[in-house]
Amino acid sequence: MNVLEQIMGVNEAAELWLLKPGYIKNLCASGKVRARKIDNRWIIDKNQPNPSQKTS
Repeated sequence: MNVLEQIMGVNEAAELWLLKPGYIKNLCASGKVRARKIDNRWIIDKNQPNPSQKTS
């Protein structure tokens, strides 16, 4: 499998998870989703559950 098929950007995550891009960025910055910041872009792991469906 191509590693690039396992990652997504903020806008794709927002569409997939039905959340606002700004909220996705906040989740990335706080470590609540698996992501890395490269330059000024968040690269998000697709293989994780929707963060709005996680239970604490």
